[in-house]
Amino acid sequence: VLAGSTLSPMYTELVKRRQLCSDASYTEAPGIGYPNLMLFTLAVKSPHTNDTVQRAFDEVVQQFLKSAPGEEKLTIAKRAIAAEYLGRLRSNSSLALDLASSQLMFGEWRALVDWYEAAMKVTPADVERVAKQYL
Repeated sequence: VLAGSTLSPMYTELVKRRQLCSDASYTEAPGIGYPNLMLFTLAVKSPHTNDTVQRAFDEVVQQFLKSAPGEEKLTIAKRAIAAEYLGRLRSNSSLALDLASSQLMFGEWRALVDWYEAAMKVTPADVERVAKQYL
C-alpha cells in the first residue's frame, strides 16, 4: 500500500508531486532468511540530496502512520499484487519456478496460492496495525 505501485503514496509524493526522485520502490530482502525485512529504494533526482529525500521519505511514512489507508487505496494495492501474481503465471517456466521455490522455502508448493489468498483478505485495519508495529 505504501510503496508497491506508481499509485502508492510513496511514489505519488516523492516522484510525481515533489519530483525529488525518479523512482520509489520497495523489496523484501535478502529473502527467506530474513522474513519481513523491507527495503525502500529511492532514486534521488538531481539537484536534490540524499538528506532531502530522507526527510521527505520520513514525512511520507509519518503521514501514512497518521492516516490509515482506506478501502480505495487498499483495493489499488491489491490490484497491483494481483497483476504481478497473475503475470508470473503466464508462462510454464515462471509458474514452475514459483511452485518449486514455494516447495523449497516453505515445504509446501501451495504456499504460493495460500499467500495470494491471504493477501487478498487484508483489511485497512490490518494495514494500520502492521504499519504501526513495523514502521
